[in-house]
Amino acid sequence: MYYWRPPLYNLMIIPVAQLIGWDNMLVAARLVTLTATTSSALLLAWFVRRLFGDKTFAAFTALIYLTLGDILFYRGWLCYSEPVFGLFVLMSIVFGWLALTENRYTYLAVAVLAVSAAFFSKALNAYVFYVIAMTVIAYSQRRWAFLFSWKSLLLNGLAFTLPLFWYRLVPAGAFQSHAMLADITSKLIPISGGKYLKHVLAYALQTMMMMMPVAGVVLYAFMRRQELGKWRAHPYVVTAMVIALVNYLPYLLSPESDARYIFPLLPFIAMTLAYLIFYGAPRVRGWSVKWIIVAIVLKFVFGILGFPFFHQQSRASFEPIAEDILRTVGNRQLYVTYVEGGAMSIVAHVDRLIYPKAPLIYPPSQFNDGFVISLPRDQNMGILVKKYSVGREEVYLRCKGTACIPSE
Repeated sequence: MYYWRPPLYNLMIIPVAQLIGWDNMLVAARLVTLTATTSSALLLAWFVRRLFGDKTFAAFTALIYLTLGDILFYRGWLCYSEPVFGLFVLMSIVFGWLALTENRYTYLAVAVLAVSAAFFSKALNAYVFYVIAMTVIAYSQRRWAFLFSWKSLLLNGLAFTLPLFWYRLVPAGAFQSHAMLADITSKLIPISGGKYLKHVLAYALQTMMMMMPVAGVVLYAFMRRQELGKWRAHPYVVTAMVIALVNYLPYLLSPESDARYIFPLLPFIAMTLAYLIFYGAPRVRGWSVKWIIVAIVLKFVFGILGFPFFHQQSRASFEPIAEDILRTVGNRQLYVTYVEGGAMSIVAHVDRLIYPKAPLIYPPSQFNDGFVISLPRDQNMGILVKKYSVGREEVYLRCKGTACIPSE
């Protein structure tokens, strides 16, 4: 089946897998993700040093960035596209910021290439992050003349028309464009007032948890009336705060969104938190350093010991379902139409159990005979044979034709 994301993350994995061997493809994917995470921290440190001229503060900012969310023990090194997407979004804003500040079109060209790479690595909302950031920076520095110069309009125009060329170029371009837009608009479908309020509060709480423990130090210092860095004293801190806030609000207010969607905003949140702490009272810096050390130690412990345990628990719940599906299907043909969430893990275990046979594929257009691992709503995939509960999801096994006749 066609996937609605552009393939840059996959293309980055291929040369690494060719270098270390396709048997190590999982390691290759993780190396790409981990490299993107490390590169984001280094780029942030370079950028902060460029803005503030303080090497120690730059390193401190990068260190805080690495403690935010699940960067160290989960999403920052496993096979997720968010770190790659976040790196390119950060690069586009960093070089766009420097281009506006220093009137340098070479930096703007790098920013345009970076936002295009961000689109190719995941989704269209890369352009939203970029446009909001460039607008905020141009407003704060009164750089409208540079932003709307003919060179700037040409470079940015090329970046914004690139998706149109891509959709015309690839065989499934129409499907991909519609699916990517639908993926965005589906998050805006209204829900009941009670559920919406619950979502907003839960999302705000999730965001606060992502900023721990550093945000906790800032909050505690504020309550104890300890001196913090005065964020209004430096225009770059205000700009970083506004970029993070304006980009964050659509996700907070959207009826359906996930905390991982704000991954590209973590560098600017880290810059703000780092400034408040680093230029505050010595006691605040001391508290924060201790909590950062604790957070790093705990996240490594969780990553090394806790993650394998939970992975084994997850495997223990998915593998029996995969084995039951294969017993039910026997030697008959098996297809799949549901490859999200828990169903994806079930299919992965099925593929592993039937190896070296080919992995499961989508049913043919004229599907008349066989079994299908499907969504509950895929009634056109045949008669319901079994239903499996995976957390809050339901995965259905259906059949058509002679496959529905019990084998002797």
